[in-house]
Amino acid sequence: MDTRLEMERYFQGVLDERRSAPRDDMVSDLLRARMDGVALTHHELMSFLFLLLVAGLETTVNLLSQCARVFFQHPELLLRLRKDPTLIPRFVEETLRYEPSVMSTLRLCTQDVTLAGVELPQGALVLVSLASAARDEKYFPDGDRFILEREGPPRLSFGHGAHSCLGAMLSRMEARVALEELVSRVERLELRTEHIDWTTSLIVRGPVTLPIEVFAPATGQPLPARLA
Repeated sequence: MDTRLEMERYFQGVLDERRSAPRDDMVSDLLRARMDGVALTHHELMSFLFLLLVAGLETTVNLLSQCARVFFQHPELLLRLRKDPTLIPRFVEETLRYEPSVMSTLRLCTQDVTLAGVELPQGALVLVSLASAARDEKYFPDGDRFILEREGPPRLSFGHGAHSCLGAMLSRMEARVALEELVSRVERLELRTEHIDWTTSLIVRGPVTLPIEVFAPATGQPLPARLA
C-alpha cells in the first residue's frame, strides 16, 4: 500500500509538471488526448502510467535475466555471440519464445464464441497462455529445446494485432544493446545458487533474484561485480 501511494504521488507530480509545461513525450500526449472530445480521467491516466512503468521495466529485466539463464545453461552460445554479435537479435527472439517474460494475458469475450470446441459465453474472462503457444509443436517443432537457428511464425511474446505491445521495439533494442556489452566483456556466467525463487504471478514470469558470477575473457577470473 505504501509503495502504491508513493508511486501515485510521483505520477501526480509528473502530471502536474506536464500540465504546466508540456513536452514532446508520452505523458504530455496522454494529457492532450481526446476520445470523442473527452479527455482521459485521472483514474485512466494513473492506470496508464502504472502500466507503462511496470511493462517497460519488469518485462525487460526478466528478459535479460532469462538471457543470462540461457547462457549458463548453454555456455557455447555466449561464445558464439561474442564471435558474431549479428546473432544477438536472433538469440533475443528465441529467448522470448523459450522463456517469455509475459507468459499469459487476459481477454474478455465480447460475444458468445466457440473456441477449440469450448463454449465461451459473452463476458467470460479467458486466460491465454502465451508460454504454451510458444512451445506448440505444431508451429515450433521440438519446442522444449533452445534452438538459435530456429525459424517459424512470428512470436507472440509481445502480443499480436491490436493487442501488440507498444514497447516491443524498445524492449528488443534494450536487450540487444545490453547483450552486445555483456558478450564483449564476459567469457562465461555461473549461477551461484541451487534454487531460484520465481515471481508469483499468472502474467509475468521471472526470477526474484538471480545471483550469477561473471568471468572475464582475458583472465578467466571472476569479476568483482555480481548481477542480481
